[in-house]
Amino acid sequence: MQGREVCFDELHRNIAKWMQILAEYGVVKGSCVGLALPRDERMVYAMFAAMGLGAHYLPIDPTYPQERINWMLEDSAPQLLITSDGHDFNVPDTTFIVSV
Repeated sequence: MQGREVCFDELHRNIAKWMQILAEYGVVKGSCVGLALPRDERMVYAMFAAMGLGAHYLPIDPTYPQERINWMLEDSAPQLLITSDGHDFNVPDTTFIVSV
């Protein structure tokens, strides 16, 4: 959240929104959520939302080489992959992709 302050109320509201989105895709305790996002507010909200649902998250730096990203996705087989626009990933057939 580079240089931007967020009050607890805003943080809580945004995490709750993200938890609802994740839950709509079936994320539950024990699920794996891939986060291919830049290091900004969205990454923070998504991390806390995944943890709030009892899921674990896999941070994926979108600047990693494509081969490494593909290996990480194949190895972890996340139930859901959250990414920013413009990224194209090879994911297992069981993975939902949400672009934010």
